[in-house]
Amino acid sequence: GERLPTAGEQPVSAPEEVAASSPGRNFAPIAESRLAPLGEGGGQQQQQQQDSERLVHILNRCFDEIEAFVGRVGEAGRARQMLQSGSAQSRGLLQMRARMPATEQFVETLKKVKLALNLLGRLEGRIHQPNAPELVHFLFTPLAVLVDSLGGVDLPSRVLSPLLTRQAIALLKHCLSSRESELWYSLGPAWTCNRQQWLQEHGRPDQVPDYRLCFQDGWEPQLDPELLGQEDVAALPSQFFRRRRRGGPNNGGGAFEAHQYRKPRPINS
Repeated sequence: GERLPTAGEQPVSAPEEVAASSPGRNFAPIAESRLAPLGEGGGQQQQQQQDSERLVHILNRCFDEIEAFVGRVGEAGRARQMLQSGSAQSRGLLQMRARMPATEQFVETLKKVKLALNLLGRLEGRIHQPNAPELVHFLFTPLAVLVDSLGGVDLPSRVLSPLLTRQAIALLKHCLSSRESELWYSLGPAWTCNRQQWLQEHGRPDQVPDYRLCFQDGWEPQLDPELLGQEDVAALPSQFFRRRRRGGPNNGGGAFEAHQYRKPRPINS
């Protein structure tokens, strides 16, 4: 198992100043984006187009639920600040709003963040306006909020499944800023190793729980085992895993920005 808190434990308490300033509530609205053109004709190309459209739809559903959850965390933080200021008139209602979501809800949202990274690794080069690297930057804003709201990396670093794919790891190494890389590596091997690396360095296959994607409305889309972190694809060329040189265009420091990139919608080219 993942040694995570059980469903009966108390909800997580988050630092009020972090939750109250959550950029999650300012996410940009959904807009349409394009799948990269695949060329003319061919059953294989049509199948790839259909697969990409399906994965984009699942990716958007992940973003929807991540956005909604981070918004709840921000709302709880604002309510706590109002209670602490002593200016609130309806304390009973505010006390209800100030309750943080339960621990297992944080865990499920962190799993969807990892799955979204795997989906972006698969879709790199097949979506644009925005493209996969832009959406990675967008995703790291709510990830930072979740980590801060949990008081650090202790719980997130134990969210093992789904393990990241080789493509997702290559994408992150290529596009993350120095600030984003610092957050990513601080989460430890459960976030930085693919399945093969994890098994070689950290444990046995039976120590990696299976991940079953289930959205809040009960939809459980089927995904291939590699996207769920349960199977490796052939190794990518070594150049995909080289770290970016220092001083590159995305290597600036500073605080996380609330990127206003919008989520992709497939449009047949």
